[in-house]
Amino acid sequence: MFSDQRMKSFDRGTLTLGNDASMNLTAPVKARQKSKVALDQAQAAGATLRVAKFDLQKRLLFAWSDYTLRAQEIALKREEVSLLGLHLPRGGGPVGRRLRAG
Repeated sequence: MFSDQRMKSFDRGTLTLGNDASMNLTAPVKARQKSKVALDQAQAAGATLRVAKFDLQKRLLFAWSDYTLRAQEIALKREEVSLLGLHLPRGGGPVGRRLRAG
């Protein structure tokens, strides 16, 4: 494995150890501080998302409530119109004819 010829080339070679220039090494304290800042930012973003989610849910529930209220009002108006049509005298005049036609 280590013949005389290989040992000579091994003796002349140099071995260097060092950091990769493209990678920055940071002190553990700085890395810990950066992670705390990142965690705080993520938690703040999560809180903002929750606020937006609940606001959307609230607006959706109010819109649905308004929609069902309007649907009930329309149904009541239709029933009222049909009842008025039944109580009109025969022929009912122009209003009765319009109600029956519509």
